[in-house]
Amino acid sequence: MRTRRSFSRLAALRLLAIWPICLVGAPCQPRKILGNFIKELLRQDTRSERVVFVAAIAFLAFVAGGWTVLAKVFPGTVIHDAYRAAGAAWKKNTGYVNPFTQTDHWRPARTLYRGVTVDPAAQVDPGYTLYTTGDSARAVLVSAMGRIVWQWQMPYSKVWNRHAAVKNPRPDRLIFWTRARVFPDGDLLAIYEAAGDTPWGYGMVKLNRDSQVLWGYRQHTHHNFDIGPDGRIYALTNNFTSKIIPKFDFLARTRLDDSLVILSADGKQIDQISLTRALADGPYRRLLSAVPVFSIADPCIPTRCR
Repeated sequence: MRTRRSFSRLAALRLLAIWPICLVGAPCQPRKILGNFIKELLRQDTRSERVVFVAAIAFLAFVAGGWTVLAKVFPGTVIHDAYRAAGAAWKKNTGYVNPFTQTDHWRPARTLYRGVTVDPAAQVDPGYTLYTTGDSARAVLVSAMGRIVWQWQMPYSKVWNRHAAVKNPRPDRLIFWTRARVFPDGDLLAIYEAAGDTPWGYGMVKLNRDSQVLWGYRQHTHHNFDIGPDGRIYALTNNFTSKIIPKFDFLARTRLDDSLVILSADGKQIDQISLTRALADGPYRRLLSAVPVFSIADPCIPTRCR
């Protein structure tokens, strides 16, 4: 009986080792036969032996799973990405409940004074100042004395549609304009960003002087943009990629790939250039080799566009 049980455990262990292959490649009937055979072998053991056997298999599966994560092979890469995604989703849903205390958009006022408190008229260029704020998607044009001359405002929820790169946008109270430029005719071009989301950046919008939408570019534009003499718009964008760059396989397999996009004056995309790929193929490729470990999932991080 002892020999029979030892043989049954050994046979079951061997069969369990090839069980995933059987599930994928074997016809239906052989899979059923193998499954019944394993059940019969396990049934012959005592309850304590089955518990030890199952625990041993679970331990081996745990070790194998850890090895696949460290070796960055399937399914370890999937497990790693799923773990990071779960952590990001948890932080996104719990870490930004209160925008006043859980974002960097608000700070306690340094003084109780409001408006223009210092008037160095001799040191200020004549004209107006355009600024954006972190409390909403809004741009304000003010005079040198702080008087509001004009303002534009457009919540992201009124620009978003189901074709946008952002599938589940943050609430409007966490979305703001980070960069804006006003045109001579009163039109305004601005970039949307949001607190607590990745990829960074929610798109661009062009409004007329009455804050009516002229067009929207709903990709992950962020930080900055520039306008060429011909009216073309140059902006930064990013998205996830899993493409391996030859000789730079130390970069995370799932990472943010920053790009430069070129738009026509009416917001149509003309071209898109991967900055990571351009850096890897260019004369400054050594800079990509110097990326620190904590940035291999986001190696470029551009913030200026000119």
